[in-house]
Amino acid sequence: MPIFFHLKSALIYSFICPPLLVYQTILHYTKGPPHPAWGLFEDLAVSSGRIYFDLIRKVPPPTEEQSTDIPEFTPAAWQIRKFAKWRVGKGTKVDKVRIPCVDDKWIKGTAKVAEDVIKAVEVPGFWVYRNDYVVPEGGRAKADEKVVMFIPGGGVHCLTSPVPYGLAQSAQNRVLAINARAAGRPSTAFPAQLRDALAAYIYLQNVGFTPNNIMLVGESAGGFLCLALMQYLGELRDEHGLDAGIVGAAALISPACNLSRFDHPAVLTDFRHPRYRLYTVPNLAHHFYSFPPPPDLPLSLSQAISTSPYFSPSLSGTFTHLASSHSPIFIQYGDTELFADDVRKLVKRMKEQGVKVEEDEIWGGLHTDCTIRRAFGKRGGSWGRLLVAVEKMGWGGGGAEKRVRVRSVLLSASRISSDAV
Repeated sequence: MPIFFHLKSALIYSFICPPLLVYQTILHYTKGPPHPAWGLFEDLAVSSGRIYFDLIRKVPPPTEEQSTDIPEFTPAAWQIRKFAKWRVGKGTKVDKVRIPCVDDKWIKGTAKVAEDVIKAVEVPGFWVYRNDYVVPEGGRAKADEKVVMFIPGGGVHCLTSPVPYGLAQSAQNRVLAINARAAGRPSTAFPAQLRDALAAYIYLQNVGFTPNNIMLVGESAGGFLCLALMQYLGELRDEHGLDAGIVGAAALISPACNLSRFDHPAVLTDFRHPRYRLYTVPNLAHHFYSFPPPPDLPLSLSQAISTSPYFSPSLSGTFTHLASSHSPIFIQYGDTELFADDVRKLVKRMKEQGVKVEEDEIWGGLHTDCTIRRAFGKRGGSWGRLLVAVEKMGWGGGGAEKRVRVRSVLLSASRISSDAV
């Protein structure tokens, strides 16, 4: 049933999107854009995204009977996205890997919640690397090799995102991109996603990467999961006496960092509707809290999870372990985003606890701005700034800042030429 609704939504989108975009184009040039920094590209990107998002969020969750027949990961989660690779992954290769179930010795505390319901499963992983990269025998790490572990946004296949391809091409590191379970039923509610991310992190160590050579990169819900994994690594060390290491660095793109927020009004500068969390958060937090039915749900849910370092790290996160390990964090987000103020709170909280944080708030930036621009072939701007930050933290082949400056000069020259004409 959910698959049928997704196909139906896609068909509706293909019919109604073109005329609505024409209408939005007319509005853009007659009334002006919703943000002074926006051109037509940003206006249409948000408008089309809002249409699709509104359709998809109406897809009903599976019934209890249907849930028993749905695998933890659909067959598509294990497949390489050939069109996306052709579109944004030129110059790279992709190898599939079945990431083993995480060993029970690492499942403690938060990760142990609902262990009778949440299964230990293999996780879909994909190695992405440049064509000229020589893979060591058995895929093991080279001496002191650095690696990127990428987690996509919610509902997005990791190889649909342009980020792993772009990082492999420009930063010249191997990238392990993973898919985590979608929280649609009790067996895939949190901490299932935490276990999936932990499995990938331990897998990287088992093939020879040291924790300080692992960088986490996550966009939107993937940023939430990166924060959860870093929180859990600190919990393992401080509360359970287990040392799985602390990641060497992290780059978070528009991270979801306060799931207790339900009060934000809808805005024209973000394709997400604020009430979408009423569909997703109760499923995600199913094993941690009991929620009443609407209309009492928003208030009780907000109060319940605002004190959780996992669900609301911008309010209650603990980051001292990142400070003690001197792990740098880069956080990029747009000032037009629905929950930009929560990201600002996350940055402030991290800095107060001694974490080295580089904040990149983009004027006129969209939700996951660099991802959207890279998907459309725009390699400067926010995408270039991400590459420069990744390189400064020690992951990269060098020259990112110079390439970004050159692209900026060329773009400025083309604009001057167009204005002259």
